[in-house]
Amino acid sequence: EQELRATGGFTQAVALMTFDNGLLIDTQVFSTYQLDNQLAAIVTPPDDLQQTLGEERFYLRDANWHPDFPTSAKQVSWFLEQTTNKKVDGVFAMNIEVIKRLLAETGPLDLPQYNELLTDRNLSERMEFHSEVTLVETDQSSDYAVVVLDALLKKVAALQADKVEGFLQALRTSVERKELLLYLAEPGELSTMTNLGWSGAL
Repeated sequence: EQELRATGGFTQAVALMTFDNGLLIDTQVFSTYQLDNQLAAIVTPPDDLQQTLGEERFYLRDANWHPDFPTSAKQVSWFLEQTTNKKVDGVFAMNIEVIKRLLAETGPLDLPQYNELLTDRNLSERMEFHSEVTLVETDQSSDYAVVVLDALLKKVAALQADKVEGFLQALRTSVERKELLLYLAEPGELSTMTNLGWSGAL
């Protein structure tokens, strides 16, 4: 969120989550740069993006440029479908404050790749540090945001029963504070999200 965009900060990582009858059956996490490198199409960015940032091409990493989140989410969906060949049924966007809130409920994340224990208290500092510094660059290097998001999703998938209530309350607090935005492609479902004030629609 130190790098502002109209519906939040700079998008660093994306998780593709596949559900079957409400059950999460598969998760893949990518950096936005990794997906952008797979984009074959040359897309002209909006005029104001060209003028403000000097960008000559439009990519997933800038797709949340529109202040109306459903509009940005449709653009995100298009980029994801182009780069992953998967149909996108919805887009959920969360900022660092949401991750902090979730970590406060789930407990810290052990990141052996970086020899770090990530908590709700040091998350902002660590994210900022790793966005500016690469300690060791190798072919196997992973984007820090990707490692964090992947570890968080794995921790959530294995959440103990006594942690579920607090976790769900953290999600509810996040959507009510507009730090977690929910877009669903099906019009009736999107209408429900909008009526609840959860879709980030203007």
